[in-house]
Amino acid sequence: MINQPFSSLWIKTITVIVFYFHSAFHIYSQIPPCVLNEVEVTAKFEGSVSSYYSAYTSCEITSPSNAVWLGSNGKFTYTLQFSKEILELSLILTATGFPKDEDFEFTNENAELPVISIVQSCDTKIIANKILSGANSTSEGGGGIFKISSEKAFKTLTIKGNGGENGSILALESLVEKPNAEEQRLKELKVLLDFNSVEYKPVNLVFVLDVSNSMAQSDKINLLKSSVSSVLSILRLEDKISMVTYAAEANVILPSTNCVDKENIEKKVKELKANGSTSGTSGIKIAYKIAEKNYLSNATNLLIVVTDGAFSNYSGNYLKLIKKYQKRKIQFSVVGIKNATKDEANMREAAHLGNGVFIPITKNIDCQKNLILAVKKFA
Repeated sequence: MINQPFSSLWIKTITVIVFYFHSAFHIYSQIPPCVLNEVEVTAKFEGSVSSYYSAYTSCEITSPSNAVWLGSNGKFTYTLQFSKEILELSLILTATGFPKDEDFEFTNENAELPVISIVQSCDTKIIANKILSGANSTSEGGGGIFKISSEKAFKTLTIKGNGGENGSILALESLVEKPNAEEQRLKELKVLLDFNSVEYKPVNLVFVLDVSNSMAQSDKINLLKSSVSSVLSILRLEDKISMVTYAAEANVILPSTNCVDKENIEKKVKELKANGSTSGTSGIKIAYKIAEKNYLSNATNLLIVVTDGAFSNYSGNYLKLIKKYQKRKIQFSVVGIKNATKDEANMREAAHLGNGVFIPITKNIDCQKNLILAVKKFA
């Protein structure tokens, strides 16, 4: 609802001056064509669309001069076009309605309807993808600041309305651009690799690595190596790491050490080869002794078995070991490398018994994050 005809311009000017001191005057609002947050915004339209000559205040919100005047003489369709995909747009509507609501229906190129949320408004209601505004307002009309968002990024946003009540005024506030794939990947990677000493306690980490014959199949040994290397990359000077391998027999390939010489530790990981039968329980026994000997108080003490194998092939003694050391606050987790479904239940049981987690690894992307997330969870 535009309150005054053009002949009452002097009244209009007084109204704007009075409200300026009491309203949110949006001097940074933009009118297409424009650039918002480095995204170019253009518009196309049909029906009753023009520019309104001066600033206008309603609902304690002031739109700038030359903003978009929608529906002054009837129906309108106004489509915003963005040079990049966006997830959210903030906009201003003033002078809506009075004595009847004006309606604004929002759609984009996607099948799903956009979500409308209110930042600030008066005499306005939201119904699905529509804004209805102004019916109960003063003669200046209703309006507000609104966010139009969608989980799926969009490049166009269309506003349709029946117009009337002398129309309403639109201006744009800001938008949220969809991050490009590389930016998003780097952002997620930064969060993943953040293992700062303020939020995370020191860790005493003991790996028990299955290097039996079966690990030579289906690239399993390389998935094992990648998983261990990913965790090594985030460990700090205060953290300890040790490694025990098992096949026909168990061997300590890295006694407990602080992570000063990561290059040497990484070399030992790369040299791992799969060969021999399975002797898992003996590897777990040795690993628990290492964990206990190097136990860190006020820290996370964690034993992690990395295997593709069936725990049912081991002696049942390993379950007794897990119970025993869990009481001493040494947690037990299992990384399953392309394990058979029938073996997973045993792995999960063992991890649960040790107050740990089962961590599935089936492809390279799992190696980059699954084990890191598990270690950070307990630290």
